[in-house]
Amino acid sequence: MFSDPKLEDSQKKFYYLKILICLNPIVFGLLVIFTDFVDYRGLYESGKYISVAQNWLNSSSNFSERLPLYPLLIAFMFKIFGYNNLLALLIFQSFLGSLTFFFLIKTLEKLNLGNILIILLTLLFNIAINYRFTIFLPNGFFIFLITLFTYNFTSFFLSKNKKYFYFMSFFIFLMMLTRPIFQLSIFISFPIIIFFVLRQHFSKILKFKLIAVLFLSYFLAISVQFARHYNVYEKFAYTSQSGFHFNEWLIPCISQKYGCGTRNIEVRKIIDERYKRVISQGNYDEIEKSKIAFKIGVDYFFNEMDKKKVALSILASYTKLLFHPTLTEMYPKINIEFKNFSLLEGNSFFEKFIILIKKTLSEFKYFLWSLSIFFIFILRFFQIVGIVSIFKNKNLSLYILFIVSLIIVLLIPTIGMGNPRYRSEIEPLLLILGAVGIKSLIDKYKNN
Repeated sequence: MFSDPKLEDSQKKFYYLKILICLNPIVFGLLVIFTDFVDYRGLYESGKYISVAQNWLNSSSNFSERLPLYPLLIAFMFKIFGYNNLLALLIFQSFLGSLTFFFLIKTLEKLNLGNILIILLTLLFNIAINYRFTIFLPNGFFIFLITLFTYNFTSFFLSKNKKYFYFMSFFIFLMMLTRPIFQLSIFISFPIIIFFVLRQHFSKILKFKLIAVLFLSYFLAISVQFARHYNVYEKFAYTSQSGFHFNEWLIPCISQKYGCGTRNIEVRKIIDERYKRVISQGNYDEIEKSKIAFKIGVDYFFNEMDKKKVALSILASYTKLLFHPTLTEMYPKINIEFKNFSLLEGNSFFEKFIILIKKTLSEFKYFLWSLSIFFIFILRFFQIVGIVSIFKNKNLSLYILFIVSLIIVLLIPTIGMGNPRYRSEIEPLLLILGAVGIKSLIDKYKNN
């Protein structure tokens, strides 16, 4: 049997393109190093995670309220490559980014979506994931973990091989100790996994074992956090940060007309004064302070906020979250002067839009930003088609539902936050959904 030279040539091109995609995070990381933007001058809370790792190296008895896995990773890197060696940490994270794209491609290949040029180009030009692995925050590490989690679920979904289920459960454990945003998975994504397991022709014992392992992975992670807090406060808690996030960020953000952006300073001040007044009356630990902060935020929400305005704020913030390009976040961090659409001159949407067009045609940074917006809209269209495929593709309907459930799990905690940083963890899932949508459109075109 003779091979087809054209087919072999096409496969070679896809092979080299996939290598290029996997190398992208390393190239991006080197670019950050050569332009001297390592740590982006202490971006966001990166200094806090680094200081936690340094404290642990100096004294293992130091307790941190942060979830432990990412600071442990930093401490491990500092232990090997030298105290405060951010360069080594950046290079290591870049390799994690490469592995993320490798397993993302492998996931698409298992779904027979790995040799379609348009799909691979959506991976090649994804700045959002590349950027995350150059920042010393747990977002990038979580992206790596959820990509491996999704790869193993995909493998189990297609092959029914239980080893992939055990790996998948292991990554649940790791994700739960990296960021607190996966907590709702037990209510939203777990039922889908359990339903899929129960539908298989496994023995009852195996089904019980798989479901038990699934829950065990979740509650083991919770137990680790309970033990950490109990050793310090003699109280059980998964995290003592949720109350502070609620009244320091969520309430002030949904008090803004279009969400964050920036927090409502007046609301933030009111809540902060009430919180300080309460804690000044007693000696409270961090867990108690978090509960007090949460209660104050809840009381303010139910008694003093206009619910219609809140609904519009939440809608606007999620719109910004899903459609703002990563360049909106990147430009200020690399010293490029840039105004978001809402900050442009003009008193109306139309006036701002005209100014944006003029800037797009005259300044490259705005041209690149507008081009990013354009491609994001196209990708969101593909992803909506991917979701709609749930009604047309019976073989993948449950799989698509699972991917959507993960997106919902990860988006709920970002309520009110319009920064694309909080979209980062769903980027691999969006790429998979987009790939399903692109394939669906290609098949429809061929059939017609």
